[in-house]
Amino acid sequence: MTINSKGLFFTDLLAAQPADAFAVNFRRTVSRELLKRCGELELTPGKLAKKANIPLSTLNNVLNGISINPGILTLLSVCEGLELRLDDVVHTAFEAAAQAQEALAAAQTPSAEAQTTGGDL
Repeated sequence: MTINSKGLFFTDLLAAQPADAFAVNFRRTVSRELLKRCGELELTPGKLAKKANIPLSTLNNVLNGISINPGILTLLSVCEGLELRLDDVVHTAFEAAAQAQEALAAAQTPSAEAQTTGGDL
């Protein structure tokens, strides 16, 4: 797996459809932001689960990006437990996923020189 300077994942997304790639990067960025904040507050997942009043298994699924569509109340509880605003987390994830999608599209589009010469760079 390759991570670029912005921490975005690419190699496992090359075969994905653009919408799928966006969703994968969105979930990963949400997970990364939540985990980063756990570290800053020195909260273990167990402590955060208690603070957020959600099951540890649910929290682990969110933190590990396993939960494809976590409920808004779950995310809100986790963000409150981490003293974060949900809209800030969502905005950061949306921006990162959009950047990853643009980079993926650029990587899959032949360069102008390759198109005019018919060759590979």
